[in-house]
Amino acid sequence: MPTFFVSQGMSVTHSLRFNAAMMGGYVAGPFLCAFIADRVGRRWGVALAAVYRCFAANAAGERQFSALCGRCSL
Repeated sequence: MPTFFVSQGMSVTHSLRFNAAMMGGYVAGPFLCAFIADRVGRRWGVALAAVYRCFAANAAGERQFSALCGRCSL
């Protein structure tokens, strides 16, 4: 992954830091999901994640996911 960022014009140091941040999210994500599932329950956690994904898809302009949320303008 760092070689991809370097080929895109990032410095080696910056690409390694960015890659480390992504790997930190990869480790922290399951713990965050477990905490949310423990606090609000699985059903509400999944529902909140689905709503968040719809908003994120609309903000990013992803048509295939926006269509699932009813806001696709093809």
